[in-house]
Amino acid sequence: MRKWEYLRLVVTYRGSFDTDEVNWVTANHADVLQPANISTFYDYLNKLGKDGWEMVNVFPINVGEVYHLKRPIS
Repeated sequence: MRKWEYLRLVVTYRGSFDTDEVNWVTANHADVLQPANISTFYDYLNKLGKDGWEMVNVFPINVGEVYHLKRPIS
């Protein structure tokens, strides 16, 4: 049976969802980007993809979005 590890990213925006200004990004409750812009966040997501992480889901919260990712444990 395949085993997985999981990563939860919480992204909060300054202002509204249609802004390019990210207030902060946390990964499993640890700050990873603060402050950032949307292109910096997308660069971070691309790095996670290259490290084997894949998106499970994303859903909105009142101040941003929550991303869940997973990758197989070797």
